[in-house]
Amino acid sequence: MHGFWLVAISILYFIVCIGGVGLLILGLPGSWVIVGASAVFAWVGHGATIPWAAVIVYTLLSAGAEIFEVAVGAWGTKKYGGSRWAMLGAIIGGIAGAILLGGLFPLIGGIIGAFGGAFAGAFALEYAVNKDFRQAKSSGKGAFLGRLAAVVVKASLAVSMMITSFVLLIT
Repeated sequence: MHGFWLVAISILYFIVCIGGVGLLILGLPGSWVIVGASAVFAWVGHGATIPWAAVIVYTLLSAGAEIFEVAVGAWGTKKYGGSRWAMLGAIIGGIAGAILLGGLFPLIGGIIGAFGGAFAGAFALEYAVNKDFRQAKSSGKGAFLGRLAAVVVKASLAVSMMITSFVLLIT
């Protein structure tokens, strides 16, 4: 693949990668979009543009980021006194908030909804189970901070995957 088609596919790849980072911020599996795009690019370019070794590394990074997200979310909620119910509420609330506010206010609504929903979900289920306002508020705070840490790490990994793939493309 040379010339015009390489440039055209590289631009499309760049757009898809930026979309993947955007999805991550909304709490969706954006790093997997980047992995998929890299795999397609590697397949189309027969491993000459983006090597298969890079796709494997991106896959491992994405899997590690998913494990990290679950672990840090659970840790944040637990550290601030939350129960398993609060952790479940944070997950459900984060997804529901991102979808609900993302539909009403594209882009920024999804971001606010994901973080606010994590707090609200953890708070609501913790309060429903334990009837302790302070503990529920603390659980919500932990869920919010855990979500924030996970998004920062996952977005950083996604951006690093995007940058390294572009370096591979231009060298």
